[in-house]
Amino acid sequence: MNRTELVTLLRDVQSATISVVGDFCLDAYWFIHSTAVEKSVETGIDVRLVDKQNYSLGGAGNVVMNLIALGVNRVHTIGVIGNDLFGKELSNILRKGNNINTEGLLTQEMGWDTHVYAKPYLNGSELNRIDFGRFNTLDDDIAKKLIGILEQSLSTSDAVIINEQVESGIHNSPLFRTLLASLIRTHRKKIFLLDSRHYNDYYSGTIRKLNETAAAVLCGLERTPDDTITDAEAKDCILRLWKNWKDPIVLTRGERGSFIIDDSGFHEISGLRLTGRVDPVGAGDSLVAGTAAALATGAPLAKAAELGNISAGITVQKLFQTGTASPEEILAIGEHNHRPRSV
Repeated sequence: MNRTELVTLLRDVQSATISVVGDFCLDAYWFIHSTAVEKSVETGIDVRLVDKQNYSLGGAGNVVMNLIALGVNRVHTIGVIGNDLFGKELSNILRKGNNINTEGLLTQEMGWDTHVYAKPYLNGSELNRIDFGRFNTLDDDIAKKLIGILEQSLSTSDAVIINEQVESGIHNSPLFRTLLASLIRTHRKKIFLLDSRHYNDYYSGTIRKLNETAAAVLCGLERTPDDTITDAEAKDCILRLWKNWKDPIVLTRGERGSFIIDDSGFHEISGLRLTGRVDPVGAGDSLVAGTAAALATGAPLAKAAELGNISAGITVQKLFQTGTASPEEILAIGEHNHRPRSV
């Protein structure tokens, strides 16, 4: 994509409205002082002293912040938080963002803790993570309200991002999944971009974004995130899934870019040339946001995925945060990267 195309696309994004429905999470970074020592008076056990802390949105929340950073005109947030301090912090962060409609962010009073990933750091290394919200159960009434709010937002939304981040999230509700699948079938002309860890096989009629490891597993290959998947294996997987689903697919391959397939054929997007330390946390959210923003302007999937890959390539270079990519950052590096190749 040359600079003129990129400038035009980023300009058009500013008129887009997108709904984001999914698992809204909070990333908590606690940086422990490396030398200060104190013992608990009550137990005599060493106390870990937090020198500084910061909080940023993860999951669907990070998708929203990436959309706003790109300059999207309006974002509707649709999800659930708990009646707890973390939920209030998550909500406050969203409300500080321009052009974010948070009316669809519902609080479930009982049986739901806000999804939080607490990450203590000591001397630059992450210690054991502490997770909240892993035992949530979505109320049926809340599930119905979420779908009702999403359906109302469709009249003003150019695209919908479906985020599924955690096993104990809103998609864990059979009722919610059934109602959402029905809504997608009813609104076939609407753009739905699915980013799911556990239900890639479930929501027909969507553009499906998944990584190559998930694709390999779906195709019956025994692979873990640490395993190398060859070009031939990845291409065979995306072709098999395309034949099975008959829906467009964005297959992400980390630093090697992405494979894309839709009615226009098979396309390959090379990865960015990066140097230095990287942090992949939140990169998928950036890719989804960039791709959806471009799709909302009417861009074809291959070109939309270029913007997504550039966005992800920027955010992986931002450490200790679920970062975002601004138009200025995208223009600075996008002109020389991510030219798609049709095969």
